[in-house]
Amino acid sequence: MGSDTTLVRKQFVNCLGLPHLGSSTLKFGTAGENVHEELSQDFNLEIKPLKSDECSYKIVASSVVKPCFDVNPIPSKVFAEYEYLTPYGDQIASYGGPVDLLIGRDYAPYIQTLNVLQAPSDPEKYPSISFTKLGCYLFGGIVEHPEQRFATMAKVNFLSKSEDQKLRDFFPWGHSWSEAY
Repeated sequence: MGSDTTLVRKQFVNCLGLPHLGSSTLKFGTAGENVHEELSQDFNLEIKPLKSDECSYKIVASSVVKPCFDVNPIPSKVFAEYEYLTPYGDQIASYGGPVDLLIGRDYAPYIQTLNVLQAPSDPEKYPSISFTKLGCYLFGGIVEHPEQRFATMAKVNFLSKSEDQKLRDFFPWGHSWSEAY
């Protein structure tokens, strides 16, 4: 699941009352190889991690009615049940609901995993935390893997050489994203 372009939920951005940069029509593929068209507006946004006052990032996002499926809430007992997660409970949005901002491949370095706190045993069965520039999220264990929910294969787009070079320039260790996946 994901997007090449960063998307913001129309209802959310309208509540912010921000001026838009311009309008266009977005076209994107949906299940069954259909194409969906939607009138969109671009917005300048400044975002920061949930529990950080020190850094923020400026991005441009295109508005759509619904960027992706709603997120299921994370039961509060998870942070008490798994002691290794307790210190991070206030850093993870656990309330669920509609997704207001879906960071796309155009800002991939902001959501690239920087560090992982893996479950002490059997990470497929117990939750782990992935840390990114924009915060952290849970995966494994309580979170159902996408390949277990969907019976069809998704089309995978590889990075062009120029996109790959942009990511190499952003990250000092020169990792090749096209070859990694």
